[in-house]
Amino acid sequence: MRDFLHALRSRTIWAPGAIPEHEKKWATPLRRFAFPFYDLVAVVTSIIGIIVGIPAIETLAPDWFADSVAGMFAVAALSALLGAVFPKLCRLELWGKRVIFSILGMYFFALMTLAHTAAGTRYFVAGIVLFAMVLPTVALWILGIEIRDRRLKDEKSGGADA
Repeated sequence: MRDFLHALRSRTIWAPGAIPEHEKKWATPLRRFAFPFYDLVAVVTSIIGIIVGIPAIETLAPDWFADSVAGMFAVAALSALLGAVFPKLCRLELWGKRVIFSILGMYFFALMTLAHTAAGTRYFVAGIVLFAMVLPTVALWILGIEIRDRRLKDEKSGGADA
C-alpha cells in the first residue's frame, strides 16, 4: 500500500519536478494550492446544490433542470480537480474548467434576470459569481497556452498530438 501511495503521489502536482523550475514562482501557488482548492470547493458546493437546490435557477426553470445543473457542475468540478492534481490529465481539467465557467456564466445571467424582476436584490450575488469565474479563466488561459506549446513542439519534432 505504501508503494502504491508513493507511486500515486509521484504523479501529482505536489511531486518534486512536477512544476518546471522556470515556472515555480507563479505556478506553485496556482497549481499546488489555488486550482485544486477551487475545484475542491466547487465539488463541495455542487453537492450542496444537489441536496438543497439552486433557488435562482429553480425560479426560472423546473427543479429537475436545477438538479441537472448541480449534477453537471459536480462532474465538471471532480474532473477539473483530477486534472489539477494529476498533470497528465490536463485535458480533463480543461474540460471541467470549461463546464464550470459555462455554468457560472449561466448562473450569472439567471441572477441578473432575477435582479431585474426582484428589485435588484441579487446584483451582489451576481457580482460574486463573476468573481468566481476569474480563477477558471486563468486556468483555461494557462492550459490553452500549454496545449498550444505542446502541439508546436510536437509539430517541430514530427510527433503525435499531445
